[in-house]
Amino acid sequence: MVDLAGEARHAAVSGASQMTSQAKDWVASKADVIKQRAQTLHVSTVGYVRENPYKALAMAAGAGLLVGMILRMRGRD
Repeated sequence: MVDLAGEARHAAVSGASQMTSQAKDWVASKADVIKQRAQTLHVSTVGYVRENPYKALAMAAGAGLLVGMILRMRGRD
């Protein structure tokens, strides 16, 4: 009986270790994809701002105004 419990424990630990390794590999591959997408977005954003500085400034001001209004309304509650 003790032997059977030891084998079950060993199988559980081995399975958990394998699942952990697979999860690490999956996370690493997704992290690379996210990093590449973030770099692409950064390059395109910088390019847009350089080509359209006044539009970018107006959008940033509008976003700041919107966030300020939302925060002010939340403060009243």
